[in-house]
Amino acid sequence: MEFALVIPLLFILIANTVNFAGLYYALIAVGNGSRAAGDYMIMSSVAYSGVDSADGAGLPPLTGPLDTGSPADAKLVADVVGKDMSSLTNRNSIQVRTCTLTPSDDANLSTDAVCNICTNSGGAMSCSSGGISSFTNPSPDTSTGEGGSYTLAWVDVTYTYDPFIPLGFSFPGLGLYLTLPSNLVVHRQAVYRVLK
Repeated sequence: MEFALVIPLLFILIANTVNFAGLYYALIAVGNGSRAAGDYMIMSSVAYSGVDSADGAGLPPLTGPLDTGSPADAKLVADVVGKDMSSLTNRNSIQVRTCTLTPSDDANLSTDAVCNICTNSGGAMSCSSGGISSFTNPSPDTSTGEGGSYTLAWVDVTYTYDPFIPLGFSFPGLGLYLTLPSNLVVHRQAVYRVLK
């Protein structure tokens, strides 16, 4: 009798352990993806083109500086995120925004930044210009004070997490769920100052 009462609680405990572990892993993957993409974006002239050297040494050739104002170069940055987050489920929900801004005392993050948004559809990233208003911008204090001695560059990554084991019994009006609710949005931003 007691065993029959404990089994559903044990199942809920196991399901929540799996779901919270998946969410924790997604948080780590999104954070790592945003930092890796930011590192790739600011490394500019040493960016890997995807082609190994002709002599077989496996060293990546040097390419030109990345221009994140260009959707083609923003796609290179977004591909780094896509590869870094390839083990996640629901990969089609990945969105990557790359932006650059040359700061000045009158710079406005909302209007002066050059941004591209990349989305994952069917495993391939596609990018388009614009889209600054749908993401969180860096703090305004990062864009003023030092004139044009650096370029502010940032990468936003968003991912929608769905629990591995959805448990349908919940009271959303009260905010009570047996497990994590569906469609949790995970967002991470990496902000860099690139010296000129």
